[in-house]
Amino acid sequence: MKSASTHLRDAPAPRDLFGLLRVERDALPSFFAHDEWPLEDAQALPGVTIALNGQPPPNPILRPVLTTRAFQLLIRADRV
Repeated sequence: MKSASTHLRDAPAPRDLFGLLRVERDALPSFFAHDEWPLEDAQALPGVTIALNGQPPPNPILRPVLTTRAFQLLIRADRV
């Protein structure tokens, strides 16, 4: 199976989004080891960068959803 990679044309920016989450490749197993992360704990992980557009709600929790959840399962199965 041939792997493909995707690259952004420009640096990501929150703009109309609530924020952006960036997880470096080496940090993926650690990040996806849990089904949810308190925002504060996720921000403390090496290789994780979170850029927010405004103030988060009280006690925010990050949870993988949709395609991110599928990627989590691939990481856990050591397929990536």
